[in-house]
Amino acid sequence: MKLIREQDDFDWTNNTLINPWELGYDLVFFDVVPTRKDVEELIEMVLTSHNLNRHSKKAWSKTDTRNTIIRKIINRANFKNRGVYLILTDDKLLWGSGPIKEEHNKINYSNLIETNLTESNDPLQWIRDTQPPSFKDAVVGQTYDITARPLLLDAIRECDDAEEIYLSKRAEVIDKDNLPYNEIFCNHEREDKVPTLFLEFFDEDGLDIAQFWVTEDMVQLH
Repeated sequence: MKLIREQDDFDWTNNTLINPWELGYDLVFFDVVPTRKDVEELIEMVLTSHNLNRHSKKAWSKTDTRNTIIRKIINRANFKNRGVYLILTDDKLLWGSGPIKEEHNKINYSNLIETNLTESNDPLQWIRDTQPPSFKDAVVGQTYDITARPLLLDAIRECDDAEEIYLSKRAEVIDKDNLPYNEIFCNHEREDKVPTLFLEFFDEDGLDIAQFWVTEDMVQLH
């Protein structure tokens, strides 16, 4: 097994912020204190992917206004009894603090981020000492922690399946097989047979989301 020695080897572990607005969520609740970079990125994701009204777009485009709001979000996220969030409603992006009175398709900020490993972290010694489970050797009936890779979201969308699967951190192996790649990734040009797993994906509360066949370039088992 290759030892991870250089900072460049950690490219795959750098923080990746999942775009909640693309997945149909309209409220991001900051259940943990966010980084300034992540709040900034969540705002940019809205500005580049949604047609906000002129007033809202102009307000969020002002550096001073945006920085003030980001600072308030970070500060208030420290008060767990208060809570703070971003809301995409109609053609406006808003921020709020306190109880959420209306129904929203909410997701927690902690579900949008992945831990960033550095060479000084203890998760590093685990990588040196332990070989991650082999995809093709996964055991039917076994439940694994998982890391979804970007290709999984592409496959889910192409197959018109539940996009919530992409946010799952845990799954059970229901079946395994060698199947043509384009049977897993719908309409893909590849036709060669590859190792595949049929997974039952769970949400953060351990409830079933959906079942989906995956290849090893879509999901990492832990």
